[in-house]
Amino acid sequence: ADDAPWSVTFSISEYVIDPLSGRAVMSFGYPIVDDVRGVTAMVYARIDLDWLCRMVAEAQLPEGSTLTVIDPNGMILTSYPDPAKWVGVHLPASLRPPAGEMEGVTEARDLDGVPRLSAFTRLCCTPAGDVFVRVGIPKATAFAEADRLIVRNLGAFGLVTLLALAAAWYGG
Repeated sequence: ADDAPWSVTFSISEYVIDPLSGRAVMSFGYPIVDDVRGVTAMVYARIDLDWLCRMVAEAQLPEGSTLTVIDPNGMILTSYPDPAKWVGVHLPASLRPPAGEMEGVTEARDLDGVPRLSAFTRLCCTPAGDVFVRVGIPKATAFAEADRLIVRNLGAFGLVTLLALAAAWYGG
């Protein structure tokens, strides 16, 4: 009934490390209830967080891009590339999503020392807090096209300036 001490809604577990695979997984459950809110069945799924890494590997992001799934305490649950090196490492506060923000973009030197632009968003919430996914692209890659355009435009501006000065000198 309505005064039950437990919730009859969609539920998400905290992540756990699967003892067989050693991978971070999250469980999701949704009760099937009858007319009097009695639970008659449960739909249950467990998601291996490494599937995000496999998806990123197939997404053909720019070279040097990263994907990180972070738990509410700042611990890396899964990472691309090189998950074996980063899973279980705690991110410094400067690399975590700012408190209270659900999505956004940050700019910082990443754990591997590469300056990156990183976008983050809340993946889901667990009883312990929010789990975030963070995708980083090296700043050099992100700004490569803009840098190329600046060099081209400054070169063209310099050439026009030289031609104008030469025309003024010749005409004078």
